[in-house]
Amino acid sequence: MTTITIADDMSDAALAREIARALRTDAALNIGGAMTAGLSPGAQDWITTLARARVPVTAALSGEIGPRGIALALLADAVALSGSAAPASEACHRAPIVAVLAAQRVGQVAARVFLAEADPLRALDRAGVLHGGGSDVVAAHKAALVAAAELPFEEAIGFAALLHANEDPHR
Repeated sequence: MTTITIADDMSDAALAREIARALRTDAALNIGGAMTAGLSPGAQDWITTLARARVPVTAALSGEIGPRGIALALLADAVALSGSAAPASEACHRAPIVAVLAAQRVGQVAARVFLAEADPLRALDRAGVLHGGGSDVVAAHKAALVAAAELPFEEAIGFAALLHANEDPHR
């Protein structure tokens, strides 16, 4: 597993470079560190890179969580939330980039509920985002999940059928 630790002063461009470098290793990715930063227009680079990740991505949220932490939680396959995690502000999840991510990741209806909730961490929990996930289960199904997100339904089902046909029957 590759780990990235975000610093308070890490720019969105630097984060995009670190994520791209880490994903080239084909190992699972864990992201932790400072999560209070806002989202600049440059955030779209690391957001789209993580959204297309072919390996399991986990986010470790602790301390103050701002828009960057909320975005990372929405993008991660599994999220670990420590007891010290608290929202940086009541409206930190109401950025336009976060609204788009929420709609894409949890659906339009859940995104509306998410944005209306005052507490962003409660909103993430209610949207089903805050879960430890089973990293081995996520890893086993990551290809099918990516196919479901990126392909038309018929093609995604066909791809999943091929994956199923190639599974070890003794597993």
